[in-house]
Amino acid sequence: MFSLQDIQLIPKISYRESHEEFSPLDLENPFPNNEGSIHLWQGGEDLMVATKLQPYIAKKLPWIHYHELSGASHMFPYADGMSDIIIKSLLK
Repeated sequence: MFSLQDIQLIPKISYRESHEEFSPLDLENPFPNNEGSIHLWQGGEDLMVATKLQPYIAKKLPWIHYHELSGASHMFPYADGMSDIIIKSLLK
């Protein structure tokens, strides 16, 4: 199920999660000249990722564009037509 690379990375990831403090608010803008942005998509009914956290982060980091899909869950990217909606919004 896991590749050799996955097996090598899993201990590093679990160590990092339990021993390092990380705040997404400390992230630096990867587009200092405003030549791009990050788009963050989330289903409004997502039970795996806190729906209050992502808009808060997006408000604090103006280079992140937050898109919340009302009534959608964590698996919304797999819904029919969703990839077209995402691509079209990125091309605006």
